[in-house]
Amino acid sequence: MRRVIGRLAVAALVLAAAGPAGAWDQPSSCDYLDGEGFIVTTASGMHNPAKAEFCVTAGCKYGSPWGHLEYIDKGTRLNVHATSITAYVFVDQGPPTREGDPTGTRQICGTAKTNYFGYVDFWAQVKDTGEPDTNDEFIIRLQKDGQLVYTTEGDADHTLGGPGTRPGGELELEKPNRWKPTGAFSDLNPSNCPAAPPSCPPGEILDEYGRCVPQCPDGQTFDEASQMCVCPGGQPPDPSGMCAPECPVDQHFDSSTGTCVCDSGGDFNPVTQQCCVPPAGTFDSTSGTCIGD
Repeated sequence: MRRVIGRLAVAALVLAAAGPAGAWDQPSSCDYLDGEGFIVTTASGMHNPAKAEFCVTAGCKYGSPWGHLEYIDKGTRLNVHATSITAYVFVDQGPPTREGDPTGTRQICGTAKTNYFGYVDFWAQVKDTGEPDTNDEFIIRLQKDGQLVYTTEGDADHTLGGPGTRPGGELELEKPNRWKPTGAFSDLNPSNCPAAPPSCPPGEILDEYGRCVPQCPDGQTFDEASQMCVCPGGQPPDPSGMCAPECPVDQHFDSSTGTCVCDSGGDFNPVTQQCCVPPAGTFDSTSGTCIGD
């Protein structure tokens, strides 16, 4: 399993670190999170799509993060049982519900006992999108001794119940209890959340192995061998930094015109959208065919 993890496609999450609060500022006191359900996961490519069930609670009590997490991946029978909560982090906030409860994204960090890896550090990100609950999201990531051992970050869909509109549970944020001491949200840092996804410097993104590499223009990918951004097929971009379109046989891209043109000695046939090349020669507009020179 560790060898598989080393090849995981770890997605660079937009919400991996606490970001702007948007139209609603971060509350001064912790809210309360409660939810359960399931996601459909491949564990970022470790196995075929399978259910993974979870239940989670989180918040603050008497100034400290508090909560619990249970997670079971039906594809591997991985069982995660939280043993401590070390951080409850505000990420963003959406419009309040009709009852005045908050919505938005939160992160929970802590330690857990597993049946595969022993004790691990965990990071989970949950999103309450309000009613209906079909768009709520759950993501989890596990590290042991600083090494990634399990994650659902690379899954294409993080919504409860998987793709579609079928219910897969719900996540609910609730207002702080005014009658009980709570506390402030945690600041995400390596000491209270070592399992949090890494972040890259400006201009770089995480590649499929979780390493920071230059962020390439649209249509290009970073080539490790050349340490350059390359076009499809491994070709380098042109001097302007753009990728030339893939031209048909007997044609090449002309950067001055921005079009595909016939190779030297060829004539374009607009009927067949192909080039007339020797010995066929040139295109005859009268007959609509290539004729010999």
